[in-house]
Formats: sequence, C-alpha cells, structure tokens
Amino acid sequence: MTIRQCKACGNPFTPWPQTKNQQFCSNPGCQNERRRRKQAKRRRESPIMRESDALYFKDWSAKNPGYWQKYRAEHASF
Repeated sequence: MTIRQCKACGNPFTPWPQTKNQQFCSNPGCQNERRRRKQAKRRRESPIMRESDALYFKDWSAKNPGYWQKYRAEHASF
C-alpha cells in the first residue's frame, strides 16, 4: 500500500487504487484547491478560455455600470 503526501495540506494519505497518480487527499478543502489549480492552469494555457473569460467580464461590466466605484466607496480601507 502506497502512502503519498497531499499537495494542498501536506498530510499523508492513501490514494484510491482506481485513481492513477492521485496527488490530493479527499478532504473537501484539498479538493477545492485541486479544482482551483486545474482551472487556473486551463485558463493560462487556453487562449480560447481567456478570450471567453474576457468577453464574459466585459459583458458583465456593461450590465453593471458603476459597480466597482460603488464597491470601492463602500469598502474603503482607511
């Protein structure tokens, strides 16, 4: 039986036999970190995904004019 170290929390875990090259334990926080890293990698490497994200945020900001000014005014850190 193999013991590995989780890349998110650093704790040792026993990987599932069905999951080849498992690098993260099954804790919910570690699984969230695994998904976050995977998504960030896809966004870095895929020009289509970057373009899609840019269009989404452009559309969102057009539908929510003044959001960031209002947010900054309400969350001023002085």
